[in-house]
Amino acid sequence: MFHSAIAKVTPVEYVFWFNANENRKASLFGACPWFDGSGEENWERKSEGYTLKVDHKDGSVTYGLGRPPFATIGEAVEFADKLNARIAS
Repeated sequence: MFHSAIAKVTPVEYVFWFNANENRKASLFGACPWFDGSGEENWERKSEGYTLKVDHKDGSVTYGLGRPPFATIGEAVEFADKLNARIAS
């Protein structure tokens, strides 16, 4: 068995906050990258490739597996299919 806590993985678009002035990225799912409304105008949502949505058996959801995003949806689907096959075995 691959990992008993994971129910399935699904490819999704990799979306993040980006600050072009500072060339910085921040997760959509972490803390807000600006403070008290100050600097919000410098941040925009961007997408760049594909990552994996991980559904856990306890109902929680996480995004990514600690690896760079896939360049194409095809690469993400292939990787997800392999992981889901391992999870099912």
